[in-house]
Amino acid sequence: MSKESVWKDVWYVAKPIPIWQQKRLFDDTKEAERILHYFIQSEMRTIGRLVMPSLLHAAYDRIIDCPDSKVSFIKTNIDSLHQKLKDLRRYTNEDTDIFQEIIADIYNCELIASKYHSIHNKLSHQSPSTQQEDSSRKMTELERRTRRNIKGPKLSSQPSAPAPDQAVNEEALFEQLISSEAEIAGAARSPWGSVLQRLFHAQQAAVSRSSPTGVHPRQIPIFPLPIGREYILQTVTKHPSPASRDCLQRMFVTISGSEFRMAYANTSDKTFL
Repeated sequence: MSKESVWKDVWYVAKPIPIWQQKRLFDDTKEAERILHYFIQSEMRTIGRLVMPSLLHAAYDRIIDCPDSKVSFIKTNIDSLHQKLKDLRRYTNEDTDIFQEIIADIYNCELIASKYHSIHNKLSHQSPSTQQEDSSRKMTELERRTRRNIKGPKLSSQPSAPAPDQAVNEEALFEQLISSEAEIAGAARSPWGSVLQRLFHAQQAAVSRSSPTGVHPRQIPIFPLPIGREYILQTVTKHPSPASRDCLQRMFVTISGSEFRMAYANTSDKTFL
């Protein structure tokens, strides 16, 4: 037997035995019964700690499979969640705070993805790019019909490009709508402004149809009625005498329902009085 490789010599010397005649390395039935006995004797929180990493990874895989996970600002949150899941390799049974952080991050990712999916379904089919494609198809059909009857120069099937100040990135707009507010250049006259107006008008029309008193379609407002109105009056004047310095004066008024509130704040310069 060579001294260089003892295991290789043992392997070559050993006789081949069918697997059904070989002795098992361990009794798998007894080991399975031992594991089931451990689960029966353990508390529910102990079992939860054991299976929680697998459940969190399963939830992460479910978020990755979502088609909206490729969006840039959603992908940023997913990358942060992935980094925290890596820390589970150094997890100890006493450290349960990391579970709370990961569950909160999973909730935020699902919430952002659901908001993006909702906004995308409401606005994508009415987006300026979709309307531009529809107009392109209409121009192509018009060109095909014109060629049959009139011989002349070809009609251009390319729609006119939007103005630079009206071109808004769809993904950036959806991100602003999800976070807080979105500023649309051109307001109601921009392509996205007209899309939002049609969306609100359709919602108002649906509410008016469900009401018992019928309303004419032309009388339906585009936007819902305001809950309240706010007015801010602000000026700079000399107070309390003409010899005083310019001081800021401000009045705030809010009107809602059957009440109104008024607040007034003034500054004065009495140095030389």
